[in-house]
Amino acid sequence: MAFPAPCWFKAGLKTSHHSTMASSTPLVRLENGLPDVPADKKMPPRWLKASMSSAEPEPQTSSTLYEADRIGICGASWTLQLKTLRWLYLSLFVVYYTKQFVSQQASMERNAASVMLPNQSVHKVMVKEGATALPYVLLEETGPVGRANRAQRGFENLMEYLPLYLAYLFANGFVYPFPAFVNACVFFIARVKYARDYTAARAH
Repeated sequence: MAFPAPCWFKAGLKTSHHSTMASSTPLVRLENGLPDVPADKKMPPRWLKASMSSAEPEPQTSSTLYEADRIGICGASWTLQLKTLRWLYLSLFVVYYTKQFVSQQASMERNAASVMLPNQSVHKVMVKEGATALPYVLLEETGPVGRANRAQRGFENLMEYLPLYLAYLFANGFVYPFPAFVNACVFFIARVKYARDYTAARAH
């Protein structure tokens, strides 16, 4: 008896990183110390494209009626599991693209502020006028650099929370697959909105 093998979804990422340091052209810096990177040298955002690959059916034969029945039962059980858990598997795609959207938000803001790789954030020495004590070094909060810092921090917030959320998603999804999918969609909307609002927030 033959039954089709399951389809597995694979996502491939092709990235290209351009280093301004590797060029033979002398590095030009702005007044604030950040590199003056031409627009054509900045890393363009790339969105991941998911591709589906399916395996060819592999015929399985049996010399006994018992083996044929056993294979038939296993095939029916596997099909039932796929139909039941398909919402949970779709939830993983939603979570995956949640990470992608927030990551690209941070990448585009860093590009706009000329904060190029491998730098993830920009710090500033906060010196009060007339102060004699050693100053603190904090994240820049204003201007395009401040937006880039907040966008990067929003992505880091997502990655810090994501492992615990995935544990909750699987724990609930194996029992309630469709509600887990709905929750993943709400998670997607909430985290993307949070990242965008946090990036646009002004420093107080």
